[in-house]
Amino acid sequence: MRWAKASVIAVVAVAFATACGGETSSTNDARPIDAAPDAAPIIVDDGTPMRRACTNNFGTGLGGYGRLDGYLVAIVDPGVRNCNGDSDHLHLQILANNKVFDVAVNVAGAADVLTTTRALPLTGAAWAEGWHTGYSINYVAMGLTAADFAASSQAALVSTLKAELANVNHISVYAVGYNDGSGVHLVHRNGFNNDGVIVTQPLSRPAKWRMFRFADQSF
Repeated sequence: MRWAKASVIAVVAVAFATACGGETSSTNDARPIDAAPDAAPIIVDDGTPMRRACTNNFGTGLGGYGRLDGYLVAIVDPGVRNCNGDSDHLHLQILANNKVFDVAVNVAGAADVLTTTRALPLTGAAWAEGWHTGYSINYVAMGLTAADFAASSQAALVSTLKAELANVNHISVYAVGYNDGSGVHLVHRNGFNNDGVIVTQPLSRPAKWRMFRFADQSF
């Protein structure tokens, strides 16, 4: 199922707010995602992956659309009936400001979820633990079309994602907060400048962006 709730061309972050821990701040950064590259890539050591047993105890405060910055601490396979798991999503658990948040990544159905990657700088403010709002991510504005996304079976997609995430420590996810604020979902093409992205290596330039769409979406 789908979770119900709610150049390349420039993607601009006009402001962000941090909601975790009750602190709020804002900044402006007009740098587009395809800003002039550095003379050489900047590769930052991501650190030793921080892994722990998955949990059913989550933080709160993730509202609307934004970017969650934190540390990947657990991956919950589709079909697990614990740790907020279900049959249609690969769940990532991200630690930010001493709280764990859930990320539901749709992987349901053979060839139903298609994916692609791009190497781009992290847009907006630099990575910082917490929930940041004020972003505008649109696949079409990035120059992507539906044809750029590749289909695979659910098993192959899960395998690809888990291999990609195996050594990830820092992570950023652009997505929509759950109604209860305990995590995010809709990590895929949504339109309305609210498209979902998983960003690994967010401290490096470029970082790795992974994006998703459904088979019935065209753009």
